[in-house]
Amino acid sequence: MKIYDNAVREFPSNAALDLVPLPEESMVSSIWRFAWRNGLGVKELLTHCTHGAGYQKEHATFSYKRGFDPDVFSHSSWWIDESSEKEVFGSSSEKHRSIWWNTAFRYCPLCLGHLYHSFWHQSKFLSHCPLDGAALRDTCYSCGKHLPTYGFHQEILSRPYVCPHCNGPISGVGLSVDARLEIQQSKREYARAFESLDHWWEESTAARNQLESFLSSRAYHFSPWLRPETTLLQWVIHQVPPPATLPFTTRKVPQLVVLTWKIALERCDPMKSVLYPKRWKTEKLNLALKVYRATLRRLLRVIAESEPFEDEDYVRHRAESIRDLLNSPSGCNVKLLAFIMLRNSYETYFSVMHASPDQADFQEWNVGFPYGNEFAQRVRICWRAQFIAEYAAFYWWLVAVRDGRKRVGDFRRATATMSHIDVKFDGSNGDYIIGKVAFPAVDGLRLILSP
Repeated sequence: MKIYDNAVREFPSNAALDLVPLPEESMVSSIWRFAWRNGLGVKELLTHCTHGAGYQKEHATFSYKRGFDPDVFSHSSWWIDESSEKEVFGSSSEKHRSIWWNTAFRYCPLCLGHLYHSFWHQSKFLSHCPLDGAALRDTCYSCGKHLPTYGFHQEILSRPYVCPHCNGPISGVGLSVDARLEIQQSKREYARAFESLDHWWEESTAARNQLESFLSSRAYHFSPWLRPETTLLQWVIHQVPPPATLPFTTRKVPQLVVLTWKIALERCDPMKSVLYPKRWKTEKLNLALKVYRATLRRLLRVIAESEPFEDEDYVRHRAESIRDLLNSPSGCNVKLLAFIMLRNSYETYFSVMHASPDQADFQEWNVGFPYGNEFAQRVRICWRAQFIAEYAAFYWWLVAVRDGRKRVGDFRRATATMSHIDVKFDGSNGDYIIGKVAFPAVDGLRLILSP
């Protein structure tokens, strides 16, 4: 039986020794150049990239260098592994990394023609290369088919610079050492081209983390207004505007509204709800109902200020079906219709049809108090935020139906809004419930928590 030797051996002669990595160059680019110049197959290459591990399995989640050992690679190649890629990818959760980064290999044809690829080319924020302005692609320049997943994967590393579908060069240009030597002395220019992008990425960390905190919400997988390319990326750009020199893809989208609260939990008598269950439940429902009615009054006021309507319009929007209203020749006040949908989701039929917001009545089975009895004692601020957010979700769902992106029967109230709630335990000052909801702003309506 042959004993496996774990010792790291120095590569006898790296033919690419003088082609050292340039600033912001990707892991795949360095491995490709090393393998191509030294004529290494995918199995032999593995021994110079990892210490006894195998290639990573391809999957949809954008992960970083799992299985790749930079120390082993540096020892074989005599190249110093820069930590920029690891730091940039590591600044966001692996679970949500594919929101900001392309999972498929994405490249600049001009850069790849010079045997260079930057990990920044994977960024969904960029539409063009910051170096030369060429459009970024994730398809082969020769055959147009989609490329493999970026990462330490066997499929993408087995044929450096070559498309696995047509066996032609991905960039459309034949491989040449001279092409790489043309840019090898441009280290300063490459560093300068990506410097502003590095700074912006660091400044946008807080904005990205805030959005990532909402992405565990079921609404992320449902809402028609949460497409990454049209909303999440644009909300980051809106909060942290990039320098004008960066080729970012910008679109006009509604501003993101985030309503937050922090509520101190009061100690309560645990026997109260046991000894007097009906009275306890009635007290809590009455308190929530007061908050709900006050929220309805405010919503109706700001809707009337934005798009005035008559009593006859309110009756028509309440009585007709959503499909008929959206296609009505008389027009549809979408903001008013969203208001009526909010009432339909919480109130009884007779309450919606015959009562004004001041006399609105809950469907008891449709009202719950999260986080137990203590949380129910302080529902005012968080319930108002939830009611407002659900109204906004109804509005944008109606817009999606009107534009043909959703069907009338697709809406599910349980996944209407993005929300995040956490409990902060503090033995000295008491425990807190910290929460927030987020939604796209409704044009012309000032949806805030104040009365």
